[in-house]
Amino acid sequence: MQVSSTFRTLVLSLAVAAMSLTAPGTARAQAPAQNVVEALRAAGTFGRFLQAVEQAGLTAALTAEQVTVLAPTDEAFAQIPQATLENREQLTSILRNHIIEGQRITLEQLRQQQALKTAAGKDLPVRIEGTEASIADAKVMRQIEASNGVIHVVDKVLMPE
Repeated sequence: MQVSSTFRTLVLSLAVAAMSLTAPGTARAQAPAQNVVEALRAAGTFGRFLQAVEQAGLTAALTAEQVTVLAPTDEAFAQIPQATLENREQLTSILRNHIIEGQRITLEQLRQQQALKTAAGKDLPVRIEGTEASIADAKVMRQIEASNGVIHVVDKVLMPE
């Protein structure tokens, strides 16, 4: 049985391409395609937070370059009194307490921090106990990567003092 040279070339090209994808040092981590707002929407558990961000006029702050967001889940946001959510000034103050502008702080980097300076100008203490991290009194549940920053899912809304 004779195999055409075109077929042989195709098989050889595919084999070389497959090896280059798996060879050490050649595989590259693909950057996330979604910005912070899109990633929060896609996660599906931050509807109240996103609604509040929009209401407070802070959507642009979450789509800027290099931002770290401490995102409370819908369950956490449900604990905030409705009157607080309806007061735009209070709401804006609360939300700015969840944004660290100009920095992309991963969970690994968070472990090296003693405090985070928020867009509200507050220093939130970082506490590490074993494999768990907390920011102020909120437990960091997981991290979500975005094209313009990092989201730390937290179990509480970080209220300003």
